[in-house]
Amino acid sequence: IGCLAREANVSVFNSLNVKSSDATFDYWAQKFSAGAGPGWNGELLSELGNENWNVAWPYILGNRYLRERIAPSIRVVDQLGNLSTGAVDQMGCATAARSLKMWAIMERYIPRERHKRVFGGQFAAGNGSNGMGGMFAYLDPITGRQAHELGDYYAVAPYWGADRDDGLNLATILRDKLWLAGDQFWIDRCKLCIDKMHPLLQHNQQFLARYAPNLKLTFSAGGGWLWGDNLPVQNNPL
Repeated sequence: IGCLAREANVSVFNSLNVKSSDATFDYWAQKFSAGAGPGWNGELLSELGNENWNVAWPYILGNRYLRERIAPSIRVVDQLGNLSTGAVDQMGCATAARSLKMWAIMERYIPRERHKRVFGGQFAAGNGSNGMGGMFAYLDPITGRQAHELGDYYAVAPYWGADRDDGLNLATILRDKLWLAGDQFWIDRCKLCIDKMHPLLQHNQQFLARYAPNLKLTFSAGGGWLWGDNLPVQNNPL
């Protein structure tokens, strides 16, 4: 991955398995840094796990590992910072604890200003869902600060219904030869899908404004980067 980043001179969004050891984090960071080399000037965005909130197979393997192997050794809190024994808070705080460790190890090799710390999340977080429980409120035992204060991004994977509103599917793509439509067609369609999802995006904006106002909202999958809006009570664009 480091070699590809160097050759294309691009930034990299990387997710590492929640069951990774500290030694695995260190090995990955060493290999990436060596491959990227001194000429690479992109950014590394680091996220721990893949849909840690998901209790469907096979995601539940990571979810249970966080709750059963990591959570018992840390201080688990809810979204408001109160002590909790809830499963979602165990998962969220364990995600925060291991993310902090992973980020610190990455920054042995990647300068902090070019290493972006990413919390993985749940797109429905601002719409009645858990939003990873006490993840943002978890207290870092080293700095004494809440975890969200030490991060840069909150990344969600929105599996939108809006991207099906126009009836586009594999059959219609083949029928209409849309692989010939050109890049701008797909860029415009992506933006249109984002626009259709504004109500849910606003839920996420409000969620971050309440629990983690310093974090920027972005996507790890499902349609691209957010564009054009500001977080409530903030001026930075998403």
